[in-house]
Amino acid sequence: MFALGGCAGLASLQTAFNTLTGTTVTSQTALTVANSYDAIAAGATVYLSYCKTNLSQPVCSSANLRSVIKNVQLGRALRNQVEGYVTTSTSVPVAVYNALEAIVTSLGASPAANFSTGAK
Repeated sequence: MFALGGCAGLASLQTAFNTLTGTTVTSQTALTVANSYDAIAAGATVYLSYCKTNLSQPVCSSANLRSVIKNVQLGRALRNQVEGYVTTSTSVPVAVYNALEAIVTSLGASPAANFSTGAK
């Protein structure tokens, strides 16, 4: 066990906490998730085109369609934010990164993840 001395100890603890939790990610790290979004959004576009003429298919349920459309729209806005940070070589707020990563994960778990150009 160790004791932290006064304000200096508190400042060191705060610095350690900020380092562990982070408030930003590098633009290169964020670019990776942005590129993942681009790939899965391309599949989602094919999925939505497929469903346009195959609404009777279970994979094209209204719940699936709503979820994919919502995630593609939200993801595009977040992806554009990341692109702005990357262009200026600025760190990306972790909230933006985490939100885009969650959308990529959600789309990856959706039926859109199984569609690619020329598939289905």
